Amino acid sequence: MKKFSASLDKTALITTIGLFVVLMSVVAVIWLVPEGHENTGAKVYPTVIMLGVLAGAYLFSPRAFSIDEKGITVHRFWADVEIPFGKILSAKKIEKVSNKGLIRTLGNGGLFGYYGDFHNSEFGSMEWYLKRRRNIILIETATSKILISPDDVEDFLKNLPSNITLG
Repeated sequence: MKKFSASLDKTALITTIGLFVVLMSVVAVIWLVPEGHENTGAKVYPTVIMLGVLAGAYLFSPRAFSIDEKGITVHRFWADVEIPFGKILSAKKIEKVSNKGLIRTLGNGGLFGYYGDFHNSEFGSMEWYLKRRRNIILIETATSKILISPDDVEDFLKNLPSNITLG
């Protein structure tokens, strides 16, 4: 198995740090501002929601990619994603995904990366497992388009089996 690292781009890094600081500041204010009466629920519920958002985003974010004899694995802190070679029709490097007509149908657009279901006019429906939005790989299967972002795109493509069409 060969493992490939994945690093956040500047936008995702700024988004992640910014949202983390804002959410933690709100939590701090909730707990530090004195109240006239004890209403613990008014403090606990927003805190749990904000920490849940951060934890959920972190757990499902891609952290690395690997290639083994069976296929490609998207490593996440919770529930890795397997893409078997038998289902892959082609793989190619693309410079970036256009924002034109981009719709986040059920995805995260910057907190610890970009992942989930997206749609745009150029590629249609896509599954994203990205840490950055430039210099990425488009994997096409019979039923889906999957985007991944290993740091070394060329080396990743070289390590794919020869029966996969490279674009």
